[in-house]
Amino acid sequence: MLLPTLRLTAEGRSIKEIRKRLREQFQITPAEAKRIHGKSGKNIFINLVAWAFAYLVMGQLIEPKGKNAYRITKRGTLVLNGNPSELTISELHQNG
Repeated sequence: MLLPTLRLTAEGRSIKEIRKRLREQFQITPAEAKRIHGKSGKNIFINLVAWAFAYLVMGQLIEPKGKNAYRITKRGTLVLNGNPSELTISELHQNG
């Protein structure tokens, strides 16, 4: 979910639009998108997307741009310019 989130952020998409596109890309059904974690009581899909944003921020590929918005950083642009086929958490911390 990291690479698609980074690409959509680079396009200037809102968080709401990014969630919508990720649901489509990963073929998340409406029922799956509404699932709640038993212990935390939080929406599982929204939480996964939030973690993707958090990891991208920690890896300095995106940065906050006000409330509920992000923008790609120079480092994020460099990563995308390398045309990666995937992006892992460990890669976020390389050369960071």
